[in-house]
Amino acid sequence: MSGLLTSSSLARRGVWFHRRILLSVSLGVAIATAVITGALVVGDSMRGSLNALTVDRLGKIDEIVSPGRFFDAEEVPRELGGRKIVPIILFDRGVVETSRNDSGAPTRRAGSVQLFGIESTFWALSGEPLDAVTDREARWRRELSDDEVILNR
Repeated sequence: MSGLLTSSSLARRGVWFHRRILLSVSLGVAIATAVITGALVVGDSMRGSLNALTVDRLGKIDEIVSPGRFFDAEEVPRELGGRKIVPIILFDRGVVETSRNDSGAPTRRAGSVQLFGIESTFWALSGEPLDAVTDREARWRRELSDDEVILNR
């Protein structure tokens, strides 16, 4: 019976003969699986961390509507479902320019600046006083006129 080959003995002999190649392919598959699994875990952790940072920075803001174009703020209701609504304009990459040429100072520009157009009622809704938002040391509070801005550090 030693000369008779069954399918199981043929398979065992084939595995034994190709053991080096099969071992290297198995190790390659195991390493690739470990790398992909690690990348997925790190990516998921990063996504969770960035989500937590974003939620922390939003404060009391619940939702945002970003249509990608300008629309009339009068079309937006001031309250919806018991929540206050405040329109905000955001320019992700704007340019700020000072032009105090009456004093002889040169015009100064700053690029890639985030610009926010926020109604003063927003600060009342945010729950944090205006001076705490702009400068922790400042102790003043007043309404802004149309030609004034608030700059943070």
